[in-house]
Amino acid sequence: MPTKNTAKVKVTNHATAFILSVTIGHKYSDVYKNTHTFENIADGSSTADSFTVEFNTGLTTTGRDWWIVNWIQRREENGEVILEACHTDPTNFRGVIDFSEYWSKVGLDYAKIAALKAGVVAAPVSGASSVAAGIAAAATLHLTGMSMNSESTDGYKQHILRESDVRDGVEILIANNGRVLFKSASGESETTYERRKL
Repeated sequence: MPTKNTAKVKVTNHATAFILSVTIGHKYSDVYKNTHTFENIADGSSTADSFTVEFNTGLTTTGRDWWIVNWIQRREENGEVILEACHTDPTNFRGVIDFSEYWSKVGLDYAKIAALKAGVVAAPVSGASSVAAGIAAAATLHLTGMSMNSESTDGYKQHILRESDVRDGVEILIANNGRVLFKSASGESETTYERRKL
């Protein structure tokens, strides 16, 4: 008989950028679906809070844990403020969907991008305006929600949770080398991410 478990998830930012908004999507096969959005994560920081994901364990358990991460970040390059849309890009992602099409699904059109840029450029390096963070959060949450509505795991990274992960949870580490790491007591998984200027 499967046993239902929960684990806490937090995000650590090592992207050498300020993350305005990051949305995590988790599916345990087609049994449980969990999403959460964190805002305003400084480089080198972890989220102060966490969110809970659900999964089963036990001898008769056949489910798998699948993860997707979408975020918008702000960084500076040669004195210029750069805004980037990013998403995890494991090898199971459908190659026919290019990056522009992926983000256009959320309606992240030129008006919203302009508002994002205005809010972000006007804000100090250590933060972002509430308007910019709000737009970023709406975009990442909507995009992740669209992915969660399908039972497909295209674009999702598998990182299986075990009973040993209940106590210490999961850390999702966004690195500056194009990698995202999923770290828990039972092991680590890694995938790549793609980013593009807005």
